[in-house]
Amino acid sequence: MDFSALIKKSFDIAWHNRVLWLFGFLSGGAAGLWYANPISYIFNFSDFSSTSSTYDVEKAERMVTNVKNFVSSITPETWLLIIVVIIVVLLLLTLVGVFINSWSLSGLVYSILYRNQARPTFGVGARAGLKYWWKFWLLALVYGLVVFTLFLIFGASIVINFIGSFASIIGGVDFRLTWTISLLVALAGIIALVLLIVISVAGGVIIPIAQRLIIHKGTGVLESIRIGGSLLKKYFGESLLTFLLAIGLGLAFNFMTMFLVMPVSAILETLSAAKLLPAVLILATLFGMFMAIVSSIWVAFQAAYWTLFYEHLASKEGW
Repeated sequence: MDFSALIKKSFDIAWHNRVLWLFGFLSGGAAGLWYANPISYIFNFSDFSSTSSTYDVEKAERMVTNVKNFVSSITPETWLLIIVVIIVVLLLLTLVGVFINSWSLSGLVYSILYRNQARPTFGVGARAGLKYWWKFWLLALVYGLVVFTLFLIFGASIVINFIGSFASIIGGVDFRLTWTISLLVALAGIIALVLLIVISVAGGVIIPIAQRLIIHKGTGVLESIRIGGSLLKKYFGESLLTFLLAIGLGLAFNFMTMFLVMPVSAILETLSAAKLLPAVLILATLFGMFMAIVSSIWVAFQAAYWTLFYEHLASKEGW
């Protein structure tokens, strides 16, 4: 496989189809806004030092007292209601976020996968997202549960052995671990760690392939995982190189963003120290918008990258 052509074509697809940027923004690119969070620069710690003439200690003490009085005036039943409302709101926001992420990602993949049949548009991608979003969510859930279970087993093995090494006989019950049990627990943890690494690496190839199988072949979640695993096994060399290249490109992108953020952060720190709040807000907002666009293009590039690799494998399979 020509990996230089893969990178070039992936960038061309992402760059020349601006609607993909919107789907990329909604499926992860929005995180770029936080590269220049103005809040961290607005509040300069020197404003609250003991030597600052603007810091009114008495006013702060009165404020704390008022807050305490306000909190104590609320009944436990009201606090319980407030907590329930907060939990419900957070749960709803989480569900909305999960839906938007799955919907936009499936719309992004569909738009790239069928780009030769029709130029990607928001309407086409949005309708496809409504059709496939739940399968994308279920795919992520299955993969996430497997990874979480293995991580839990590994963590539990460490905790059990750690506690067992300090345990003693309490109330006539011996909580100390025998050498055999301790060895078995450690062995289970090692196996879980190895499987965690293997599945994490394999999932980096299988999950993108499974997502495209869901749309292209109309397969179910488990079937798409099975076929994706078979393709990984059949074309292991190419799949591994494609995965490693994706990791390398991701590291390069992170280094690039770091070098972009560092000088801007220095400028924002200088403006903040000079108490130039309007300049801080303007520069931070503009830079945050710029980084959001860059991150959105990167998400679109990644989607195109794995779609082209899937098409390469599909052509070999005669699909």
